[in-house]
Amino acid sequence: MVFKKRESISVFEIEEGRVRLGLFTIDESGRKLHRLMSVKVREKGAPGLSKAIKKLAGEYKIAGSRVLVNIQRYKVTVKNLKLPSINPAEIDSMVNLQAAKQLPFPADKIISSYKILGRDAHGYSDVMMALLHRNSIDKMLNIFTQAGLDVERLALSSEALNLWYSARQKPEDKKTCICLIDIDASSVEIQIIKDGTPSFTRAILFSSRNDMEKRLLDEIKKSFFTFKKTSPGSAIEKLVLTGRRSVLSDEAPILKKDLNLAMVFSDPLKQYPKTNDAVLPDSKDLAAESFAALTALGFYSDRLQFNFVPSEIRVKKASKIFKENLVITASLFLCIAIGLGGIITKSFIDKKKHLASIQIKLDEAQPRVRKLIMLKRSTEIIKRQTDLEGSSVDVLRELYSSLPPEIKLTIFDYVDGQSCLLRGSSQKLSDVFKFVSILEESPYFENVKVRYATKRVVAKQELTDFELVCQLTIAGIK
Repeated sequence: MVFKKRESISVFEIEEGRVRLGLFTIDESGRKLHRLMSVKVREKGAPGLSKAIKKLAGEYKIAGSRVLVNIQRYKVTVKNLKLPSINPAEIDSMVNLQAAKQLPFPADKIISSYKILGRDAHGYSDVMMALLHRNSIDKMLNIFTQAGLDVERLALSSEALNLWYSARQKPEDKKTCICLIDIDASSVEIQIIKDGTPSFTRAILFSSRNDMEKRLLDEIKKSFFTFKKTSPGSAIEKLVLTGRRSVLSDEAPILKKDLNLAMVFSDPLKQYPKTNDAVLPDSKDLAAESFAALTALGFYSDRLQFNFVPSEIRVKKASKIFKENLVITASLFLCIAIGLGGIITKSFIDKKKHLASIQIKLDEAQPRVRKLIMLKRSTEIIKRQTDLEGSSVDVLRELYSSLPPEIKLTIFDYVDGQSCLLRGSSQKLSDVFKFVSILEESPYFENVKVRYATKRVVAKQELTDFELVCQLTIAGIK
């Protein structure tokens, strides 16, 4: 009988003065909630959070689990976009270009992530884009690094909540336009879901519980008004409340009376499967805080798309895993070789037995040997690529060999032997982003960015002038 290895997931949610933690297990019977808690942090600032997390990590042996962190919606800038492409590479370039326009910071100071919500028959894609300043991400990752934990994913609470609600919706309910509201101790997340897709999301951070009581209804009405302006003809038919359990007695009666909508309160903790020895917060904590997004993240982590961990950190982790697998494979090959040697030595006692044993072991070892050879060849190819040095002529030759016929270059500026600037024109804006994708795939160029792309009309024909700047890789530096 083959036993499935038990896996554990640890989900954190942090803010000043408090750490929330959910522990989940995955085995042959499925995914279950094992422990859920909210811990007050006595020491202020990042050092206090790191100490509290380190203590929890030691107490519940978190270091060996997958660590996910939920980022609350009010900490993130979210925009819904309609982009003129269905090509993933083009969409990625367009999102990066849009990200630089949304926040008043340099492009390298912005961390963005996005999710494709749908595509239409006219070649457009509906995209939800989320943005944060790089400093806030670095600070959050540093808190966990100081606690001795490696974060696998920085997720967005809106996506986790949407995955939870979509999973519990009946097919016929997905045609209804609903408003999902997660009410926490001092913040509220509002998400309007139309045809099963999140069409609008907004979050409000209140200064106190009293402030929330005064402004909550007005903020919800303000959200409804904004949604109707962006989606004319759409009417919200149902209100779904979740979050702290005190909503049932405090907010729900007021909202139902003033909004005049069908209303339900949905408690995720009553829906999720739990381990036999599961430990949950007491009734006081459940009445004061929302665990909806945190638990949704634990149960639907395999379906998440948003990830605010910087790409260079993810690439570094992937490279580390590759090297570890290579070492394991080499060790396995050495063990096989030692085993074969022992068998050969012993089999001198009986020549026929010796020959038969060698043949059997060689047949068993062949797949692993072939795999090791392939890995060795891959390593040699990577080394040759790393050691390759070219010249400006090589860069120019690479550029023109990959230049599509739709692109006309007018200026090629080889800057300081470290980067290059390209100016030219094309008939379509999409051709520019296609050219960017081609350059990104080249071993000579990286970090290709569009400085500008403007349209003009010449002889009744529309042209797009553009300027690109890109870094030269080790292969492209003279």
